[in-house]
Amino acid sequence: MRWRFCRRDALGDFGAGFSSFYYLKRFDVDYLKIDGGFIRDLATDEGSRILVRALNDVAHGLDKQVIAEWVETPEVLNLLLGMGTQFGQGFLFQRPAPLSELGARPELARGASAA
Repeated sequence: MRWRFCRRDALGDFGAGFSSFYYLKRFDVDYLKIDGGFIRDLATDEGSRILVRALNDVAHGLDKQVIAEWVETPEVLNLLLGMGTQFGQGFLFQRPAPLSELGARPELARGASAA
C-alpha cells in the first residue's frame, strides 16, 4: 500500500539504463523523467523523435506523467508538447543559478530551515 500525503515520485533518467522498463512497471511512480540524451537531438534526429514518442506513449499508457530533461529550444519544446509531454526542465526555462541567489527568493525558501 502506498501512502498519499502529497508525495509524488519520479523515475529519473529513464532510458539510460538496461532495466528501465522493468522499474517502470515494478515501482509505483507518478512521473517518468526522460533522460536528456534522448531530448538533446530531438529537433534533428528522427530516431530520437521515435524513441521519445514511444516513451511518452508507454508512460501515458501506464497512467504516468512525463518530464523531459534538457529542453533548450522552442523547437524542442513544441515537439515535446506535440507528443504529449507534460513537464520540462532545461535552459529554455531557467539557467543554473548560485544557490545563494535562489535562497533569497521567498517562494523557494518556504519551509527551509537554517543549517
